[in-house]
Amino acid sequence: MRCAHTVLRVLWDIALWVLGTTFAMLAVTGVPGATSGPLVITDIGVVIALLAALLWTTVLLRRRFPLVVIAAGTVITLAGMDYWLVLIGVFHALIRWERRPALAAGITGAAVVCIAAVRDALRAPDSTAMGWLLGITSTPDSIEVRVGIAIVVVVIALISAGATAGLALLVRSRREAVVGRTRIAAAHRENADLADELARQSERDRLAHEIHDALAHRLSVISLQSGALETATHSSDPALAHAARVLRGQAHASLEDLRGLLGDLRTGGSRAQVAAAPPSTASLRALPRLVRSLREGGTTVDAVILLDRTESAPPVLDRSVYRIVQESLTNALKHAPGAPVSLYVDGAPGTGIRIRVTNPLPHTPGTPLGRTGTGSGIAGIRERIRILGGTSWIGESEGVFVVDATLPWPEDAGPTGPAR
Repeated sequence: MRCAHTVLRVLWDIALWVLGTTFAMLAVTGVPGATSGPLVITDIGVVIALLAALLWTTVLLRRRFPLVVIAAGTVITLAGMDYWLVLIGVFHALIRWERRPALAAGITGAAVVCIAAVRDALRAPDSTAMGWLLGITSTPDSIEVRVGIAIVVVVIALISAGATAGLALLVRSRREAVVGRTRIAAAHRENADLADELARQSERDRLAHEIHDALAHRLSVISLQSGALETATHSSDPALAHAARVLRGQAHASLEDLRGLLGDLRTGGSRAQVAAAPPSTASLRALPRLVRSLREGGTTVDAVILLDRTESAPPVLDRSVYRIVQESLTNALKHAPGAPVSLYVDGAPGTGIRIRVTNPLPHTPGTPLGRTGTGSGIAGIRERIRILGGTSWIGESEGVFVVDATLPWPEDAGPTGPAR
């Protein structure tokens, strides 16, 4: 469809140039010295005709450079030929230029047409292209006839100029109406998007309030009661006091995680809001603290964490790696309680991050894992890895359950920091 439209435009440009050039050559008969008799063109006339044909090639530039067309048409008109090229240039200037330049082009074109009309009205009718079109082959003897012909010439010029201006204003108004409708439609879409975003933000705030009211209070109570239990059993039962201290620490960490998640939920995850939000506890730099909390709870964790320039990690990667490690360790504790867990994390900008969590299976290899869970943890790990564009292998291998993931970490040109 677009190709056919382009072909039609090219054919119309060629036809317009042929018609204009033909009419300009007929108008050469009115240039002084261009003819030596009826339809006998002199050498000067041939040169003028070729020059007119060359100037008419500017009609191909009318859509992008109307000023060039107006200038070429003015030269042809003042040389004694027709003014049609001027009107074509003015038409395209009126529909494409801003209002003031378009008005200036319209006034210039009107002045050139008026000069040509007066000139043709004072010349012998048989020496003009308009007279040739009207079938006048000789100069009438009657003054009334010559005046009538002059009036016809002027009226045709005025009608041509008026029709050009009217058609240009019609096209311009339609284009402006289309642009206006497009802007209105864009404004409506923007308003609809804003309304949807406000609705989503309101729903996020409502969910955040409900989650806070439902969990924050309970976690705070657990933390307070654990602290009281630790104080009460500090001297009588050190083991129980230690368990209460671990429980209080886990409750406090859960409160911090809850606040971070609620902050993300309220901001909706936009970049500006995430950048302005307080630091989250779910971070690469928090991995040692996560391992330490598990060890305090009695789990044997063999951890190797080799990370460089963690402060330059993108926020999404920073949080996601923490959550992947956290969920992998939780999965190991759930399905293999009391078994040792091995954790390996290695990464740097430009080289990516490798995460490997392994734990021995408490059951016979080949039997389904996850009888005590829903399997949503593993599914969540895979989804986070997929979103970040990483790769993973998760499953059983020789009596060991393995979570092995590789995530991309793009090179950052920011300041470097010490290895962590």
